Amino acid sequence: MPPRTRSRRSEAPIDALMALLPLFDPAVDANGFDRMLLSLATHDDGGGFERALMLVWSADLERFEGWLAWHAPQIPLPLEAWLEAAARQASVAIDVDRQRAVRERLFSVDDLPEVARRAWQGAGVACGTAPDDGGPWRAGATLGAVALDGAHRYALLIGEWRDGDPADPARLEAVRRAAGRALSVRAQSGERERLQLRLATASELVRAASGSRNVAEVAQTLAEAAMKMGGTRGALLWRMGEGGEPLLVGASGAPGARERAVRALSPLVRAALGEGRAQRHGAGAPDARVPADLAPALGAARVMPFGEDGRVSGALAVYGRDVGHPSDPVDFGADTLAVMAMVADLAARLFERASADTERRGLERRARELQSRAERAERAARLGEMAARAAHEARNPAAAIAAFARRVHRNLPEGDINREYLEVILRETGRLERALLDPAQLTDPGPGGFALADLNAVVSEVLQRQAEHLVRRRVRLLKRLTPDLPRLLLDSERVRRVLHNIVQHALDEVSAGGRIRIETRRAQGHVVVEVAHDGPRPSGELLEHLFVPFQLARPAAGPVALAVARQIVQEHGGEIRVRSEGEWGTIFSFTLPVHGNEDRRRPGGERRVVRTDRRSRTSAT
Repeated sequence: MPPRTRSRRSEAPIDALMALLPLFDPAVDANGFDRMLLSLATHDDGGGFERALMLVWSADLERFEGWLAWHAPQIPLPLEAWLEAAARQASVAIDVDRQRAVRERLFSVDDLPEVARRAWQGAGVACGTAPDDGGPWRAGATLGAVALDGAHRYALLIGEWRDGDPADPARLEAVRRAAGRALSVRAQSGERERLQLRLATASELVRAASGSRNVAEVAQTLAEAAMKMGGTRGALLWRMGEGGEPLLVGASGAPGARERAVRALSPLVRAALGEGRAQRHGAGAPDARVPADLAPALGAARVMPFGEDGRVSGALAVYGRDVGHPSDPVDFGADTLAVMAMVADLAARLFERASADTERRGLERRARELQSRAERAERAARLGEMAARAAHEARNPAAAIAAFARRVHRNLPEGDINREYLEVILRETGRLERALLDPAQLTDPGPGGFALADLNAVVSEVLQRQAEHLVRRRVRLLKRLTPDLPRLLLDSERVRRVLHNIVQHALDEVSAGGRIRIETRRAQGHVVVEVAHDGPRPSGELLEHLFVPFQLARPAAGPVALAVARQIVQEHGGEIRVRSEGEWGTIFSFTLPVHGNEDRRRPGGERRVVRTDRRSRTSAT
């Protein structure tokens, strides 16, 4: 290193405001601030060292980490200009070889020369001779050491004076005081910035939680708030799903690291939800449940369960501190854990409110459905009563027409062409009488008797009765009846009516030469019956009205018959639905339950009555 030209020492004190202003600039990053501290130590108006080292204290490791090596300015510069140059340019006075060597080492307190130990262990500053111990200092040089602390213990400056320059503890004490004040200012500024960020984030969080009803949107805001306010690389929010499985509802952080964190933390999340206790993973104390290949990138992590009234409803996880400096703690502090607790409490309330809202909406929807069903039932009852009255009044004229037509028919000789006309009148009058009779029968289906029955046999009987109509209409029947169906407890006559009404509706809709498919099968705890036809495909609105009595002008097997079919199926504990699909214009499907089907034989419990043994009754007598 070429000899430097020493500037005349300033008569102003070391902490003169104008010269040290750059040192108190909170906008300078941590590395720039460290360079300014070394520049202060190596300037003639500062510590006057020819060269200096900075060892940063790591509270997590309880060691010093070799950090920076610096030398004095080669040309005279005012202290303020020298500090500003160090803040702007990382290489303005870097001692490359010594910095490379010092960064390869960690130093315990016992590894330090005696002068540095005295400064660190209480003296604050100390001077002495460098030992010949192979350390990054020149053996025999005059050493000075300065312990730096502000809000906490920060670093140790170790410098060498030029040969012939006397040790000057007073100058080192001035450097220590100026650096300590700058560290305190930076700590206060950082705390103020963190507080402002947390207040702004908390305000945004409260607005989102109180103004939005979208659970996914608020959950995402909660995860982002936990990351910002906690100073972490990412945050994840889970909700307890069905069967106790965690469901990820909010995530923040870099996408690639976020996916890896989800996989790494899944075992800890399940444990937190199952045990109701927080789980911890740290760089110094890793959790064995975290995959080894994901642990290094994850860093420190916390998983905190939350819930209300003793019920766990989810978990919040944060991972990875933003560590940009050796003095930054790797693990989370009390402030981050307090932020987690606040966000977790909000998440618990959010999920509780979401569950209550879901339940309330379900009850409101159920109430609307019941109200709509009651209105339809009332309307159907009124229309049914009117239809029954009209049918009753029309049956007498129809009967009179039929009676007189039969009398005239008997009196006409064979071969009279009018006999053929009268036969048409009699046939159509019979249809009219049956049509007038159906509404009264269909709108009040009385309950019959339940008994174990073969559903396939009931289906086959209905199809046999419709065989003549199928042949006359040239309708092709596709029958697929599963042979191993269980016997069901049915009111066979009423189920037969269901099938008859649906098949008759299909016959009314399908064109000559069309197709009808009927199928039975087992589906978990139910037996399913499907009746499909390839007639015209009704619109969505017409599909909705198929089960509404008297809503559409249809034949006898129209809405009245289908409404009755739905009523009978529901009374058997099943459901009936209609849809259009593929080549089939309309598909009716209804289910009948298998498990518990026999319970309807005797309401209120076991049908069989256990009788005592006759011999025991005789002996008791």
